Amino acid sequence: MALSQIWTDGIADNDRIPFDLDGQSVDLGDYDNDGDLDLIIGSKVFRTNADLTFTWMEAITLIEPNYLGKSKWGDFDNDGLLDLYLMGESSEEKFAKIYRNQGNSVFSEIKDLPFKGLSYGSVDLGDYDKDGDLDLIITGWTSKAFHTLIFSGTMAIGFLLFQPG
Repeated sequence: MALSQIWTDGIADNDRIPFDLDGQSVDLGDYDNDGDLDLIIGSKVFRTNADLTFTWMEAITLIEPNYLGKSKWGDFDNDGLLDLYLMGESSEEKFAKIYRNQGNSVFSEIKDLPFKGLSYGSVDLGDYDKDGDLDLIITGWTSKAFHTLIFSGTMAIGFLLFQPG
C-alpha cells in the first residue's frame, strides 16, 4: 500500500495528509483567497493552514472517487474565485465536470457542459483564443479511442468545441 507523505528537509510527515491517495492527480490553487496554496488531490480538497498543515474540507462534496483522472483549478467565470475541473472515472462512469466556487468552501456542479468523460488523460488551461477567458485542452481515453479536444470558454461558464478556420 502506498502512503501519502509530505517531505520536509528529508523527513516524512504522515500527519499532514492522512490518506492513501496513490495515483491521484494533484493541483495547487488558492481557492479560498487567503494567500496560501491549497490542494486538490483526486477529488479531495485540502485547505492549507498557517502552520503548513492541511485540513481536509470534508464539506466540499465532489464526485467520488476520481480514478485515472485529472483535477485542475481555474477561474472559469472570472469572478476571482478558483473553480474546479475534474475528469476521470468514478465507480459508475467516466466523467468530466466543472464545479463553480460559490465562496465559503461551497462548490456547485455546472450541468450540461459539452465535455466527454475521459480517463488516462490530461488537462490544461489557458486563453487559447485570446478572448479574455479560460479555455480547456483535454486529452484522454473514452473506452474506444484517444481524444484531444480544445474547448473555447465563455464568461458564463459555457464551452464550445474549438473549430479552427
